[in-house]
Amino acid sequence: MLNAAAGGGAKHSPTQKGMLKCGEAASYAKLRKKKATRKNQKKATFERDHVPAKATLTQAAYRRAVGVLSKARRKCIAAKIERDGIAVAIPRAMHRKHSRTCGSKNKKLKMSDSKTKKSLADAKEKDLADMEAAMKGTPCEAAYKEAADKVRKHDHEKTIQDALDACP
Repeated sequence: MLNAAAGGGAKHSPTQKGMLKCGEAASYAKLRKKKATRKNQKKATFERDHVPAKATLTQAAYRRAVGVLSKARRKCIAAKIERDGIAVAIPRAMHRKHSRTCGSKNKKLKMSDSKTKKSLADAKEKDLADMEAAMKGTPCEAAYKEAADKVRKHDHEKTIQDALDACP
């Protein structure tokens, strides 16, 4: 299919707008619109890392919820946090090796990291500091530092409140 507005050339599908770049930071939903795997590769080149962890943000939202947390409301909150939470594109191998919250590593941490606003802020800082240290000397170091600055400025409390408001 040709892109007439651009004067020809290949048109990306609306859900796949190019390849992720290391250190790209945006909502998880926005990053999902880009490919994480290069052509001819079976495993993903990049992963989208929620900072702080998606499970931690979700647990924090559950703790702050007023009223009954039905199964449907929990599902709604979790989906909204996943979609709207800020994430950073990082190399898959770095995520798996150096993230303190990747996969099952987060099961115990999500409870303590989500207790208070301070513990959530501390978790964000620990996550960023660990990955910044791991990125030192790599081609992604400068891009990750820029992304980390963006994440530090992001209002995670608003993300949580927006999820609670959207899921009555």
